Amino acid sequence: MSNERKIYSVEHCFGCRDGNILKLKLKNQTIGDRSHVEVDVTEEYCGHPHVLHGGVICTLFDEVMYYAFAQFGIDAVTTAVSVRYHAPTLAGTHIILEAWQTERRGNRIKVKSEMKDTEGKLLAEAEGTFFAVDVERLIKHT
Repeated sequence: MSNERKIYSVEHCFGCRDGNILKLKLKNQTIGDRSHVEVDVTEEYCGHPHVLHGGVICTLFDEVMYYAFAQFGIDAVTTAVSVRYHAPTLAGTHIILEAWQTERRGNRIKVKSEMKDTEGKLLAEAEGTFFAVDVERLIKHT
């Protein structure tokens, strides 16, 4: 019998599941204690001409922050995300997002994240709070 817990959310995830119609298909890597995602910005994700939509940036942060604790077998739901935008992210840019846990108290998990270009320029940063739950059980009881 395995002690590994299935992470329910990943199969149904907007950001990383293969069947996603917007084709984000994010692939997470773990580098040290950080989750790491790289994305090529394309026009289909832009709001203003050639500028990555802020809502897509928020989604990318939500995803990479989730991976910061999911790598340890923890499943959780987002309770808050705060994004600070520093510079426009243009189509054609290769972006790198990293996230790491900053605090864990009971079921509450706090995470920070940064989004940079390949030159290391900080484009945006985020903080998130997540609540560890058994997602399958949660769905059955709602």
